[in-house]
Amino acid sequence: MKILFVCTGNTCRSPMAAAIAEQKLSQAGRDDIQVDSAGLAVFGADPAASNAIEAMAGMGVDLKAHRSRALRFDELPSTDWFVAMTPSHAAALSSAGVSPDRIYVLNVPDPFGGNLEVYRQSRDQISTAVDRFLKEVLSCD
Repeated sequence: MKILFVCTGNTCRSPMAAAIAEQKLSQAGRDDIQVDSAGLAVFGADPAASNAIEAMAGMGVDLKAHRSRALRFDELPSTDWFVAMTPSHAAALSSAGVSPDRIYVLNVPDPFGGNLEVYRQSRDQISTAVDRFLKEVLSCD
């Protein structure tokens, strides 16, 4: 199974969400699930935002090697779940041909430009939302 977390620039929310999901799935012994992230408006291979890196380090996750990447159309058929950060990301995925029954929305506002505390709050909100997704959709505890 493949899960793709999607946001706008792939430097904040989606890489944090993918890393959190990987950590939780590893703890649950679910090595059968591939997790990745991508953005809808990516123009280069940018690193994760420095505050995202620092916020994730606080939970033992290293995002220093992350580089942003754009969602590719060839990924659409091979991805089982698209986890969008907002309803507008979900709408863009749907417009690209992704079936709505393969899209899950976390409803996480963009922390871009915020201070470290804003990123920590975003990380915690993402963590809670990823937990909900994994329980509701994948029956992972």
